[in-house]
Amino acid sequence: MISGEFAHIRMAEPDDASALLRHYRDGTLRAGLLDPKREPMMPALDELRELLGHKEMQQGAFYAIENPGGEIRGFCGLRGAGFEAAYGEIRLLFHDETEFGQAIALETLDFLCKRAFGQMNLRKILAVCLDSEQAFRALLLSMEFSSDGLQRQVYYGRGHWHDLETFSRFAPALTGG
Repeated sequence: MISGEFAHIRMAEPDDASALLRHYRDGTLRAGLLDPKREPMMPALDELRELLGHKEMQQGAFYAIENPGGEIRGFCGLRGAGFEAAYGEIRLLFHDETEFGQAIALETLDFLCKRAFGQMNLRKILAVCLDSEQAFRALLLSMEFSSDGLQRQVYYGRGHWHDLETFSRFAPALTGG
């Protein structure tokens, strides 16, 4: 477990499946819930339990985010594209969108960046957000991510098409930081 002042980050476990399922069922559009083809998924509780029990998840690819009181507030992940590619994609989900503007989100994103650049030796990390995820977008920009552009009308949800924006951040060694 990684303990910060505002966030406790631990590997997600099969018992966290019901908290994760809440994200899929609450009706909020989130890029972090799209599959690699950028299509929506609607898993069952048993499927999430099985997924969270996989070896990849147990090796630290997907984490539960708890507040200091031990309540799960969200989930995050860092999926590497492979050693040769030297980049990965982060996912960040909070139960309450307002938490993207709070210290718990800053600590969590800082943890993901340190893991990517310090432990995994990645050269670049990516993040994507839908046009409806303005709080997540603001967090990424505040943490030195830059926009790489929009894919216009790539996701259909809630009766209309949504844009998907990609962000990137390079390793500090590559930017002189």
